[in-house]
Amino acid sequence: MKSGVIMFFLFFGAASSGAAATSLLLFTMVGEINRKRDENSQIPYFFFSWTRVWREYGLLYPNGKYRRVLVIATFLATAFGLISFYILFGALPKYALPSR
Repeated sequence: MKSGVIMFFLFFGAASSGAAATSLLLFTMVGEINRKRDENSQIPYFFFSWTRVWREYGLLYPNGKYRRVLVIATFLATAFGLISFYILFGALPKYALPSR
């Protein structure tokens, strides 16, 4: 197997893991917000707004660690996704075609 293909799968797997970590962090932040709210004003676990969760968590937990970790996980997922996209559409076609 060519090294470009292996690198693509490694970076794509890292991007997928980062996206899953981001999703789990958002669900955790929703849980932390709902813990401090009453029954009628809780944020639902599905169909919530990313920016609303970010803002509410920042108001309730000004020194909360999840915001920092969410930024890092989102950045890494995006970076690894862009790198895997570049490998797939930028580097692989050079090696896939036979040279003349």
